[in-house]
Amino acid sequence: MIRLARTYGPIYRLSLPGGDLIFISSQELVDELSDEKRFEKAENATLENMREFAGDGLFTAHGDEANWGKAHRILMPVFGPAAMRDMFDGMHDIADQLLTRWERFGEGAVIDVTDNMTRLTLDTSRCAP
Repeated sequence: MIRLARTYGPIYRLSLPGGDLIFISSQELVDELSDEKRFEKAENATLENMREFAGDGLFTAHGDEANWGKAHRILMPVFGPAAMRDMFDGMHDIADQLLTRWERFGEGAVIDVTDNMTRLTLDTSRCAP
């Protein structure tokens, strides 16, 4: 990746069988692309449907609603870059455990990915400081 960045610059595209991936290799560009002041929360039909029974929480509130702002301000310090760095080892261990579990099922096993990802998310959230 470092060699590709040196060859093609701080933004480059890598074409893979599953589709193209865009890489950003400059901290300055990552900071620019991560600047929340420049982006709005994307809303879609699934979230709108969830909103009907769940109300206006972090994931279902519109970006300009008070509840989204409150939840966002509460969660950002916990899931910001510094916190993520501190949680990485625990998150890596939990993901590794999930992959080991899947390997034990064997090749023909049917895996409920949605259920497993939900469990992974909940287990990973326990890594928060």
